Amino acid sequence: YLCNSDDMAKSHLPSFSRWQKRIFVYGSLFTLLAASGVTEQLFYHPSKEMAETPASIGQAYEDLWFESQDGTRLHGWLLKPKEAVRATIIHFHGNAINIANHYRFVDGLTRHGYQVMVFDYRGYGQSEGRPTRKGIQDDAAAAIAYAGSRPDVDPNRILLFAQSLGVTAMLGGWVQAQPRVCGMVLDSGFTSYHAIAGDALRKNPVSTILSPLIPLLIRGGVDADQVIDRIPSSIPLLFQHGDTDRVIPIAHSVALHKQANGEAAFITYAGSDHVAAPFQHPVEYERDLLKFFDRCLNDTTR
Repeated sequence: YLCNSDDMAKSHLPSFSRWQKRIFVYGSLFTLLAASGVTEQLFYHPSKEMAETPASIGQAYEDLWFESQDGTRLHGWLLKPKEAVRATIIHFHGNAINIANHYRFVDGLTRHGYQVMVFDYRGYGQSEGRPTRKGIQDDAAAAIAYAGSRPDVDPNRILLFAQSLGVTAMLGGWVQAQPRVCGMVLDSGFTSYHAIAGDALRKNPVSTILSPLIPLLIRGGVDADQVIDRIPSSIPLLFQHGDTDRVIPIAHSVALHKQANGEAAFITYAGSDHVAAPFQHPVEYERDLLKFFDRCLNDTTR
């Protein structure tokens, strides 16, 4: 509103040109946000409203409650297969809404013998607290530890599947917990908060001038490109990304893939926007996931 108000600019900033006025307002706003410490909140878009539960589609599930490292209570669901459990998949969802809108990415995996744990980061859905970079990564570590502690989960047969924001959460959580896992899927992740914020600013020629302020506004937590090379080569990785992603450009996954150790596959989905491949290429996407999981579990058994 401030940046589009020429009347306000004329009355309060009479000595500047139109573009200088806008730069001044943008800069002032960024400075205020940095000083107040609320900039981090602009990244996250949680909702407390639960649109549905797995029961809505006849999916068997269990309500989960566990605590993050600082005692924040987190909520999730354990989606159960009708047959014997082959392995457990922990899903780290992307930004916006909550698990009620994200579990449909993974519920189909139960038809293939996988039980899938989906959970909400702090501030999302029924989970307590409010989202922060470090808090979300602590929540990811807590989810991994909780899953491994359950008697109905084989700690030697755990797979991690992350999408978008969840990629950074998963990697940060894994570095903290250092659990034994069979493999990781990294779908449409970004290299760093600074980089993705820079991508957003570059869409606006005026905002580009404010790029040097990004490090002041985004603090705490770890980035994917800081820790991806800490995943040992013994853990298979699968990178996935749509080549027309307008939210997180595919270049982010390409860069992470180059940094990865050992065996890391990369699958590009032609014409797919952000995390849209499961719906635009459902047969291929599921096939690729199942093939990767099969290989991870066979490697573990062998």
